[in-house]
Amino acid sequence: MILALLHPTPPAPGHAMPVRQQARAPVTAPAVPQVSYPSGPLSAAQVAGYVRAAGFPEGLVSTMVAIAARESGFDPRAVNPSSGACGLFQLYPCPGPAALGPAVNAQLAFAKYRAAGDSLSPWG
Repeated sequence: MILALLHPTPPAPGHAMPVRQQARAPVTAPAVPQVSYPSGPLSAAQVAGYVRAAGFPEGLVSTMVAIAARESGFDPRAVNPSSGACGLFQLYPCPGPAALGPAVNAQLAFAKYRAAGDSLSPWG
């Protein structure tokens, strides 16, 4: 019986195969776009580019690169398993998955810097 299902017998001459109604695709919700972030550590030059683009003063670029090296090892996907701090600059609390993008993380770090009165105090 199973073989008959897997290998049906062809119809006799003059008899047509039954027409199957085409299956309709199930209705699903629209897919959530997947955001792609770099995997693995970035270079110091790449981090410096994100820091500059976020608006940090040129005189703080090397300091922010050093902070990113200390906080995340230049890994934009770094998440602290204890605190939940995330991204290049280990933002706490982590504002969400978008903060794992290096550009967004640098922009949020700049916002923290500005909110702290143009101070690096959020990083100790």
